Amino acid sequence: NPVNNSKGCGTVMRAAPFGLAVCCDSADSPEDGCKIAAETAAVDAALTHGHVMAWASSSMLAQLIFRVVHQCPQRDYRLEDVIPHLTFPGEQITRRFLDWAVELALDPAVTDLDGIHALGEGWVAEEALAIAVFCAVRYQDDFAAAIRAAVNHKGDSDSTGAICGNILGAWLGKEAVEAAFDLENLELRDVIEKMACQLLEAVEGPDAPDCQG
Repeated sequence: NPVNNSKGCGTVMRAAPFGLAVCCDSADSPEDGCKIAAETAAVDAALTHGHVMAWASSSMLAQLIFRVVHQCPQRDYRLEDVIPHLTFPGEQITRRFLDWAVELALDPAVTDLDGIHALGEGWVAEEALAIAVFCAVRYQDDFAAAIRAAVNHKGDSDSTGAICGNILGAWLGKEAVEAAFDLENLELRDVIEKMACQLLEAVEGPDAPDCQG
């Protein structure tokens, strides 16, 4: 019973924590954990957005975060290798957008802006996710370059930048973020770090190493 027909990108912008909050230990297998993250993100999206592509995009981002953080943390692969594993029942348009995003990202003849504008402006869920994936795959070893690409275009750049940051924050870790940008004057940094630690503790317990001190 969809509440509307919206596929705005707000669903994807809030989906990343679902990929973090499900721990492999809480499921029978890593694939079960990924399924829980995927379904939870889709249900959350459906609370406010009624279009299937909004649900699919949120679900796929949660799957991506889960696979990078929990299922395949060893990083003996490239980020684009994860994208083909992201699925949502019966929804192929978002899947094609992501495949196209990877294809564009790996083509050196395609400029950042040309690739982003080919995928859209990011106001709707599948476009925002695809643009973020494009920037993250293209600059998967350079957090700053990825974020700069993701926020410098004519569309919904704050959303695409946020989603790209979700992906590469999970992929590269906190140290890469700190190395890329001066966070000393980041607004509400203490609140952000407290929320992150609370999420980590919910998954790993109160002795989560990254939150000590």
